[in-house]
Amino acid sequence: MWREAESLLDTVLVIRPGNPRAISGKVHVILGRARALKAAGKDAGPELARAERFLHAAQHHPRFRWLVPVKEDLIRRTRKELARVS
Repeated sequence: MWREAESLLDTVLVIRPGNPRAISGKVHVILGRARALKAAGKDAGPELARAERFLHAAQHHPRFRWLVPVKEDLIRRTRKELARVS
């Protein structure tokens, strides 16, 4: 399910690079997968790092700069949330 959603968003990003909704959606999908991994007792760290790398790469698009701080905050909050879950 997560891979399919991410694949669809990647297709949108090929068609419309820098589309803020697609970039935002991809961050949410990656974080959703991180939560699912944590719930299954697995390490969510690699997915959180992947969300950060994706966001860092996407921030260079001029239309996306305004959304970077919002998504960085979301990633930070998700990291803290998952750290509390044991």
